Amino acid sequence: MTIKQRLDQLLELTTTSDGKHLTYTPFAILKRDVGNVSLQSILRELDKLQRIQRIQLPPALFDNVPVHVIKLLHDRVRREPPREARRHPDARRYTLLAAFCHLRYQAICDNLVDL
Repeated sequence: MTIKQRLDQLLELTTTSDGKHLTYTPFAILKRDVGNVSLQSILRELDKLQRIQRIQLPPALFDNVPVHVIKLLHDRVRREPPREARRHPDARRYTLLAAFCHLRYQAICDNLVDL
């Protein structure tokens, strides 16, 4: 599976197995805040971290991009619902999602240290 396919998976709807039939996207889960300090919140943050790691973005992907540009891309896609993110042309969608994952990974690491 390619990085692009793994990024696209973030936008795919999933149904819960607990019988409530709620649908969500992994992208929506990654956008959620950490919440209260608890073992459950630590486990949720670890799950988010592992989800981003499985995408396997190259470590040097944004090395030559100014941080404020990455932040602009991150903020743009973070404000969008997944259905809007899916509508972007491929190049834009992958850039936005990669920037989001790059900064979100760092934020999740910080959250785990705080927890």
